[in-house]
Amino acid sequence: MKKKPGNITKENSSLLNEENISLNSMPFIFSPNEGRFERITDLACKFFQVNHAKISLNESARKWFSETAFSGEDEKAKVYFCGYAINSKEPVIISDTTKFPDFSKEPLVLNEPGIRFYAGYPLNFEGTNLGTLCLMDNEPRHLKDNELDILKDLAALVEDELRISKMDATQADLMKQLDDARREALIDHLTESWNRRAISQVLPSELERSIRNNTPVTVMMVDIDHFKEINDTYGHDAGDLVIKEVSRQIKNTIRPHDILIRYGGDEFLLFFEDTTEETGSFLGKRILNQIKKTQIQTCGLSLQIDISIGITSLIPDKNTEISEIIKTADAALYCAKKEGKACARIHTFG
Repeated sequence: MKKKPGNITKENSSLLNEENISLNSMPFIFSPNEGRFERITDLACKFFQVNHAKISLNESARKWFSETAFSGEDEKAKVYFCGYAINSKEPVIISDTTKFPDFSKEPLVLNEPGIRFYAGYPLNFEGTNLGTLCLMDNEPRHLKDNELDILKDLAALVEDELRISKMDATQADLMKQLDDARREALIDHLTESWNRRAISQVLPSELERSIRNNTPVTVMMVDIDHFKEINDTYGHDAGDLVIKEVSRQIKNTIRPHDILIRYGGDEFLLFFEDTTEETGSFLGKRILNQIKKTQIQTCGLSLQIDISIGITSLIPDKNTEISEIIKTADAALYCAKKEGKACARIHTFG
């Protein structure tokens, strides 16, 4: 024998008390805005010929969707109808809201849209009711057994979409974890800049964008002058402090989207998008002056630090190799070192 739904009438109005549900304990209800759910509600409206059909999900379902995938409905009247159905173990059919005192006084009954009929089918996932698929109309009506079967089938479709949503969210979380792990592997933990591995992971896409936009790039190689003497005299902790401070001062000087890579030891590589040789030369002097003004306190002393810079600029094409650009900037750095250090030199690429 088929189990009857929770059809609320004057005679069985004790259903509300049996479920121990009160208006103040209703969960907040959110409706998914995604097209896959809207297709189900559109189908429900057409089949049952009702004015409204909607899917309401409670707060716990939010974790499976983005914030933009929900519209909130915090008016108590709206929450009350769906909140009761969510907490019910069976479909809730209210044939005539005006004949049931608890519902007849609700704003959605007394005012627009003037709800007279409500049918809510609970949406269950992993043993928990997360929401309802509900029908609403301006005229009292009853659901036949075959119509209830159709409502059940449509609710099952919604439950399938909820399962897919959870799988999508889980997949997205795994991808984020993987992306975070990859990023972590590309970070130099002393300076919190990119490490040398980022050259092959980050720079190719930057170069491709410049090729696509036909814009110039500038690459700099930066080396801390007399760094071996600092390590030998003051120890490796002092050397680490110098490297961190030089990195910090460079970051404070360049633009937020410029790329700083700790190339190795006391060397840094900088990549500037949409930067001409003239601008690159200006930036090189600016970095030199910023480091020259920096005093580093260590071992009770104030250390004055200098750097040397090699620069090259070009408009890359499809044949341009990152390694060749770096080689040219490195050759310019060698000249800066050879010519007395604490200076910047430019080499033409190619």
